[in-house]
Amino acid sequence: MSTSTTHRSGTLAYVGVGAAPDDPQFHVRFTPENDPAAELPANSFRWIGWATLHIGAHGVLVSARRRGWMGFNRRERRFFTSAEIRNVYREGGAVHVELTDTAAGPQSFQFWPPDLKTAATIVALLPTANTVEIDAPVPSEPATPARHRSVWIFGAAATLIAALVGVGIVFLHQSERTLQAAGAVTVLPVAAAAPGAVDEAAKLAAAPDPEIFSGLQEFERIEPQIEGLKTQFSTALTALQLGALSQVEFSDGLETWLIPQWRTLSNEVGESTPAQSSARYDLHEDLVNATLTWESALESYANGLRDRDTERNLAAFGQLRHAADLEQDARRAYATLERQSDPASPTP
Repeated sequence: MSTSTTHRSGTLAYVGVGAAPDDPQFHVRFTPENDPAAELPANSFRWIGWATLHIGAHGVLVSARRRGWMGFNRRERRFFTSAEIRNVYREGGAVHVELTDTAAGPQSFQFWPPDLKTAATIVALLPTANTVEIDAPVPSEPATPARHRSVWIFGAAATLIAALVGVGIVFLHQSERTLQAAGAVTVLPVAAAAPGAVDEAAKLAAAPDPEIFSGLQEFERIEPQIEGLKTQFSTALTALQLGALSQVEFSDGLETWLIPQWRTLSNEVGESTPAQSSARYDLHEDLVNATLTWESALESYANGLRDRDTERNLAAFGQLRHAADLEQDARRAYATLERQSDPASPTP
């Protein structure tokens, strides 16, 4: 197979980019071996059978056989730049690559290298930092149950520390809000003010909307708990990726330990819903949706690992990205309320 600096296929031409002769190349399958449905493409490009990947610093060149609609197959080459490679997910010997969305919708491809070592090497070389790797546990070396529990206990301890720090911050902020609200009221000498001036001064001296302070206090109470639960998940996920937890043990931990905590937190946030006209409505809704999305994502991830459902696992990580966006929205809403709570702050 030649690899010159100019490559052409029936639908793609590019010059000066792609795989150089000395770039690493790997032989992979786009359909798994010993599969009754082995001729059914598991990707957006209808690639089947054996193929070659050339991995360079700027992207990856795929040389594969594409299944035609009438049963005729043709060989094609396609180059994906590093900017097009959004996420890479490896579960055992299967590697799933998510690409940036196009006008036609989401695109992805999945392949199977000859062995686990080759799969790990390919993931390490692919030009993207967004990777998740999970190895199946070694049956002959079961981990000690005490060690498994220690992973979740360590995460819980981190959560407790974060919660204690958060409670201290909440009390400090609430004290500050109380003093600020009290200081917002100005007493004017009645005898020295004309009737029109009294009305104007009353408007200026009015305290900010109490709903603003309620929203600030809610965020300062809930946000440290969210960060603590995220720390627990991150700790356990790292243990899973390093092999300290098996997929079954990780799923059990999510279902019996972490998901109930997210459910309790989402119920706490959703106990009282402010009116849509309230100043804190947007912030409250962002917090509610963030906690519910985390709960749903972890349920999907636990079930996906247990059922070895890669698509469900990838969907769970998509939910986690959406939860992160909601948390960012909540932080922006909090910053807006902070400005509104300060009488000296200029109105945007």
